[in-house]
Amino acid sequence: MSQQDGAAPDTDSPDTVDAATAGSDAVAANADRTDAVAPEAYRAVMRRWPSGVTIVTMCDGEQRHGMTASAFTSVSLSPPMILIVVDQRWQSHALIAAGGQFCVNILAANQSQWSDRFAGRHGEMPDRFVDVPHSVAATGAPVLDDALAWLDCVVAQQHAAGDHTVFIAKVVAAGVGPSDQGPLLYHDGDYRGVRDLPSG
Repeated sequence: MSQQDGAAPDTDSPDTVDAATAGSDAVAANADRTDAVAPEAYRAVMRRWPSGVTIVTMCDGEQRHGMTASAFTSVSLSPPMILIVVDQRWQSHALIAAGGQFCVNILAANQSQWSDRFAGRHGEMPDRFVDVPHSVAATGAPVLDDALAWLDCVVAQQHAAGDHTVFIAKVVAAGVGPSDQGPLLYHDGDYRGVRDLPSG
């Protein structure tokens, strides 16, 4: 009988409960495994995975900062949620944890210089936002005005994962920028662009 016929969903069947219990046991057992792949092999594989490039900006009171990141993905449509993954050693991590908000700015193909700046590749700057047009939306985290698109977010959950933290956040404001450029990509240690493949 369907739920439309008035029957409650059978969420407490023995099969469902046993499956959930077995899944929890398996995850707990996996957490104790010590046979992880070597970091060098892991990095070599991940270099082959192309990703978009973002600048994640954050603030806590009057203090603001930004970092280049590719560990970003959508999570949910209702409500709109995303996640980012941040190294626990970084200043950005401390600011996100303290302030509880951040903005993901998706970079266009002609903005690799911004990526380098916010990654600290040319040395540290007292203020990474100098000469980078920006504003604020809902949270106060800087929005890069010329970014391809942006998502302003408040942290809903955070989970430690190895030496990083997964921040899951609700999107409270969003926008798109100029569309004359494609996205900036990063692959195998270098910046890339998008090109159309021949049809057929």
